[in-house]
Amino acid sequence: MLGQKTFIKCVIVIIFGLIFASTAILPEKAAAADLLPLEIPQVVDMTGPYKSESTGWVKIFQVLEKDINEKGGIAGRKVILKPYDCRYDVGVSTSILGRLINLTPKPAVIGGSIGPFFVASAKKMPEPDYRIPLLAPAAYEAFVKEPSWIFSFGALYYQSLGTFLDWVQKNWKEARPIRLAFYTLNTPGGREPMRLKPWLEQKGIEVVAEEFVDPVPVDITSIMMRFQQTKPDFIYGITPVSAYTKLLTEMERRNMRSKLILPGFMPFSLVLKYVDKKTLEGHYQVSAFNTYLDESSPGIKSMNELFKKNEALKDLWPPDTGDMWAYGHVMVAKALLEKAVEKYGSWDKVTGETIFEMLNSGVEVDTGGIVSHLKWNAQRRVGPSAIKILQCQNGEPVDMAGWMPFSKGLSEEEFFHR
Repeated sequence: MLGQKTFIKCVIVIIFGLIFASTAILPEKAAAADLLPLEIPQVVDMTGPYKSESTGWVKIFQVLEKDINEKGGIAGRKVILKPYDCRYDVGVSTSILGRLINLTPKPAVIGGSIGPFFVASAKKMPEPDYRIPLLAPAAYEAFVKEPSWIFSFGALYYQSLGTFLDWVQKNWKEARPIRLAFYTLNTPGGREPMRLKPWLEQKGIEVVAEEFVDPVPVDITSIMMRFQQTKPDFIYGITPVSAYTKLLTEMERRNMRSKLILPGFMPFSLVLKYVDKKTLEGHYQVSAFNTYLDESSPGIKSMNELFKKNEALKDLWPPDTGDMWAYGHVMVAKALLEKAVEKYGSWDKVTGETIFEMLNSGVEVDTGGIVSHLKWNAQRRVGPSAIKILQCQNGEPVDMAGWMPFSKGLSEEEFFHR
């Protein structure tokens, strides 16, 4: 009898304990659910030279917003993933930035995919009314050389290019040096890969041509004549898809053996909308982002499932590295916000300044294989440390070497701080 009474008392104590724990937890959950949705702005180019690339990204934001909110939001809070059209213009980007800092509630992090937005924002973000970290899918030297409010989950263009050429050189069979040509925009971003020239010289790689091209070129005859004279093995640059397809068409017509190296934002699937498989066969892409074929990576598997089940993304299947810019933006922002809520204890303490403090003091993010493991701190603004080398084979991106760590001499510390 005594044992039964003791048992009943224990049960009562446990029940009251559970009720107490529930009442302690519920207000915090209710508080998150009752807060206004938090906007994570995404600045893209929907009407300028990169509109082809941005069209799919906008669809991905819409689908991800619905998917995240149906699953309870981020740390219990609903989110808005709204795209803003910067038109590839610094002035428009400045205007957008002014609107974003006056949103209620103010964003804790902003995503951007287009260079002029970062040009417009870089010097403003440390000012008292701004102070919101910016997430970039590609790194530019001007934004990461001196630690700023811009944090990249992609690589510097010359980190990708140098690592690729190092990989080629280790397997090079010719008795002569590798010959490289640049075909790029005459802009700060377009010229940036040329900063690699001293490193290339040390490696014994010859730069045989440097050609600047318009975003939508009409005639590249003179450029092609110089390429035919110098016979580069590889051609690399930063341009919209229209300039790449013009080059590829001319290379095919002239039966050139040079191979194009596409940067991370220029997936094969986008180029194949304008040229056939034969024209793109054997050309390369170097990217901080994975291929959709790697379903052994949980992040890739989840992304593929999202694309397959949503009718709105049907025309984007299979997802390419460009789509991973958009998807990766949201996944990285989500991970950072969740870490911030956990670190600071509640949403009212999660601001642009506290996110910056967390990033600057040292934080790591695992995207499940969308990109390599990300790590930021006071001196590190380029998150990843490895790239993928993809080759177009029968229209598919074939992974040639797995995750390739940045080659010696190309890390931020080696390139900027020594």
